[in-house]
Amino acid sequence: MAKTCKPPRRRRKGRKFLFTGFTHKCPSLLTLRERLDEAKSMLDQLQNRKKRSAVQIKEYEDRRDRAENPTERKQLDDLISNLKSEMQVLAPGEQEAQAKEMELAEQLRIEQGELELLENELDRLDRSIMSAALPLVTRNR
Repeated sequence: MAKTCKPPRRRRKGRKFLFTGFTHKCPSLLTLRERLDEAKSMLDQLQNRKKRSAVQIKEYEDRRDRAENPTERKQLDDLISNLKSEMQVLAPGEQEAQAKEMELAEQLRIEQGELELLENELDRLDRSIMSAALPLVTRNR
């Protein structure tokens, strides 16, 4: 699972710009995660519906092949036709949901990369400040 947003460890004046970037990235990451979860859920629902319809079509076809009554065969043919039409209608929605999921996943990866860069820069600045302050601390003792 992706990293969660964590608050900065310490606040210093020199970090105002980085904190601003950091705090703006966290909400957008959370929103992207929510949107990605929704897109995945929608795609799962469409794919499950497609699978159920395919199973149902197969069952109706088997029943139709065993049916001796022409009226029953006609009813089953109509049901099969309706399910196949429904599956054709769902296909573009499934493709759209897949594309949306892929797009959101890519956006999330980009945002996470940017957040990681900010965290790395913050760590680098932390080390620089600490190494610059160390001689002052040792000199004042």
